[in-house]
Amino acid sequence: RFSISGKNERNFWLALYGVKGALYTFAGLVALPYYKSLGVGGRDYQVYGSVAVTPFAVKGLIGTLSDAVPFLGYHKNSYIIAVAILGSFSFILLGSATLTATQSACLFFLVAVETSVVDLLCEGKYAELMREHPESGGDMVTWVWASYHMGGLMAACVTGPVADHGDIRIVFWICVPIALHIVVPTLLGYLNDPKLPRGNRGIRWQKLRAHPRVFSLAVFMAICALIQAGVNLAFRRQPAIQMAYTLSAAVILCVLSQYCLPRRLALCNLFLFLDAALYIQIGGALDYWYTADNSCVINGPAFDYTYYSTYVRIVAAIASWIGVILFQTVMGNWGIRRIFWVSVVLRCAGGIFDIVIVKRWNIAMGISDKAMYMVGDAIIYDICYTLNFMPAVLLTSKLCPKDMEATTYALLAGFQNFGQQVSRTIGVALISMFDIQTEPPCKWEGLPELIAFAHIILPLVLVPLTFVLIPDAKSTDNLLDETLGGGGGGGSSSGHDEARRKDSDADFPLDDEDDGAVLLRERSGREDSVLIATNDEDSITTVTARGGGV
Repeated sequence: RFSISGKNERNFWLALYGVKGALYTFAGLVALPYYKSLGVGGRDYQVYGSVAVTPFAVKGLIGTLSDAVPFLGYHKNSYIIAVAILGSFSFILLGSATLTATQSACLFFLVAVETSVVDLLCEGKYAELMREHPESGGDMVTWVWASYHMGGLMAACVTGPVADHGDIRIVFWICVPIALHIVVPTLLGYLNDPKLPRGNRGIRWQKLRAHPRVFSLAVFMAICALIQAGVNLAFRRQPAIQMAYTLSAAVILCVLSQYCLPRRLALCNLFLFLDAALYIQIGGALDYWYTADNSCVINGPAFDYTYYSTYVRIVAAIASWIGVILFQTVMGNWGIRRIFWVSVVLRCAGGIFDIVIVKRWNIAMGISDKAMYMVGDAIIYDICYTLNFMPAVLLTSKLCPKDMEATTYALLAGFQNFGQQVSRTIGVALISMFDIQTEPPCKWEGLPELIAFAHIILPLVLVPLTFVLIPDAKSTDNLLDETLGGGGGGGSSSGHDEARRKDSDADFPLDDEDDGAVLLRERSGREDSVLIATNDEDSITTVTARGGGV
């Protein structure tokens, strides 16, 4: 049922999503062995990781600016070529220069600029193809995701063995041609982004002025995320300052979103932000504990990277598919609130496996570390995580105003990615508070309590919040009319409701290419995930995969 006209366009999409998948996964997986080779401790590793993922929190602003500010006569092509050159140059420096950890973090930031910008600016084209080929249904989504996933799995298969048996910087040289590859189809015009006439290349001020609240929200969120990166680098030895800033910025952003977005969408966005922020990322402790040698963790797992980055990743991808099937077959007709609180509880339960391994209870039961980790963290946890992730995108899909789905997704994805940045920053502070020391003399006594607090106790706060922030409706109900000001029944709207709907619409930047919807959501840390969703009046098709641990 699915075809894209012409060999050129097919090659373009393979390059886009395959390359994007490979680069994102390479950058995520290579960070741990690379920073450890520089002698970086767990807390600094997590700080540098939070800096690297910052561009994903700026996607709302990037989308708005690319639509309103043509660059060298193009809305997309020139931006893509510029960031591809930037990313390639960053990989060259990472592979050849002698760098400090801070300099490396800045280059990883530029690599993320490429992956995030290419991802975002091509979503409009994907939406256009969905409009032109409505008969494709889930086939197009599956094909695009498969292209992405092939790149990610290829990166996972390469990174682990290279980290164990070679110079880790070889990975950066592998990434250079992959990063540049996207330039070729873009220069040949495969994206079909027409060059604007010289008299029509100015800034589209009317578009920015027409939607001041959403534009202001996107600008403020981008500023907060960029300042957060700067604060984390400048005060990486003072986690209290980092946490004070991140909590202040988060509160202001959440309050501002209540003013800038329609009420129901704003409340759900707040829940999804908290869902990302309250599951605290502690990779700076866990990644180091699982891969530490015997001098730091006596009789510990001491996982090699081939196992930790390659085998686990492959199995986790399969587990994500199982999670998708379970969600669709078991939870499909549940109430939205029930879906969320159950999925939150299941994800928290997945954190128990880390505690079991850290406390060495699995050894007492005669279960090896690799077997317990593979079953617990790669299979059961990923299934639970997918069951928590799927309803988030389902809800976002059903709340996005029609004909502006891609724009709304970019803004909401930026919010949730900023939540990940907040989570990482809080994680740095908690690692210090629980007195975790990842360099000799290592101290791990507080790690089980840290896992319990960060992955079980704190995320459970979301359970009562589901009854406050999530609508009391079934996943099959029409939530869009109520979101835009319609009455509770979802039937025909009155004239007053129609006026309110138009009022809400005025707050969103409309785009000619927003007839379809796509979300490529990146969750950083050990729980990275990617999901592509299409939204129409009758169905939502979703596919998920677990990504890399930046």
